Amino acid sequence: MAVYYSMKGMNDNIHSGEEKKTGLYPRIVTLRTVFLKELIESASQRTTLTKQEMQMAYELILEQMLKELKNGNNVCFDNIGMFSLSATSRVVQDEKEIRSYSIEPKRLVFRMSKSFLKVLGTVMFERVPPKFYKNKKKNK
Repeated sequence: MAVYYSMKGMNDNIHSGEEKKTGLYPRIVTLRTVFLKELIESASQRTTLTKQEMQMAYELILEQMLKELKNGNNVCFDNIGMFSLSATSRVVQDEKEIRSYSIEPKRLVFRMSKSFLKVLGTVMFERVPPKFYKNKKKNK
């Protein structure tokens, strides 16, 4: 099966006038979100582990991952990628103007491994058919 995409216009909020960049870029059209429960269900059919054992393993890994991130460590899943935490605070002119309690997590950053990207590089793309949007509106 192919991954659907649609073309979207660029929004250049940085440049003005003739310097504004224009054009189109591909945007993935998500068909649905697959949740952990469904992944565990599918994977458990291909192993001797039960769904409960797989759920427990997931929870233990997630718990350890959070512990490592809270300790300032990156977490690397071999052949998938690395997770790291980024931080934010108000803008200051001198580092003495800010205290550690004013800094908070901004987001969880994921950097895909080259091997994982290579596997995803085999994905086939297909422009989303116009009838796709008509069917989606009927279902709402």
